[in-house]
Amino acid sequence: MSVSKKLWLLSIPYLVGVLCGLVALMAHPAVFKLIYTWRAPSAHVEDALRIGQALWEKTPFREVNQQLQSGHLETKEIQHFEDVRQVISHLPVFSLGFLAFALIVLLLDRRASWGQLHNRGFFLLLFLAATIAAVGWYHWDWLFYCLHAPFFKADSWLLDPCAYSLELYPEPLWQALFVIYFVLVGLVFLLPFVLGARKADKASA
Repeated sequence: MSVSKKLWLLSIPYLVGVLCGLVALMAHPAVFKLIYTWRAPSAHVEDALRIGQALWEKTPFREVNQQLQSGHLETKEIQHFEDVRQVISHLPVFSLGFLAFALIVLLLDRRASWGQLHNRGFFLLLFLAATIAAVGWYHWDWLFYCLHAPFFKADSWLLDPCAYSLELYPEPLWQALFVIYFVLVGLVFLLPFVLGARKADKASA
């Protein structure tokens, strides 16, 4: 297999590893607390943060529901958060596993560098972002379904508009999270380019 082809193939697990790692980072209680309190989208901050903390615990959400102070979750919401917890619990493993696989295979080959793999991961990211943007513009409901149905059981993610969790985590919060996430992704992939350019400028000076 040619080096170029192998790099493109390895860029897939590499990109998946980076994206999963950043989702896990933002979902971590300490990071999520900073974002949530900065945006302050709900008056029930304690309940929102308690649910966020519980996603990293083993406490059943039926018990977490009883600990909430200003409102309570319906049965479907409880199931949904159990599903979210299961997804989040796998993210660090997936991130480390995919990244380790890509980098180990790269090191064993010795014909290519991490920079080349990183560059291809960036181009793959641009293609993926453009595809998602185009699909979302053409048929948002279908994209929303594709991003939720594979990860959550049945229809637990189809919540009643009056659900308490939608009050705790309203649309403006998700918009802010979306922006912050893609800023972080951009920094991860663009920072090496910036540092490399500065290093080249110093070397040529």
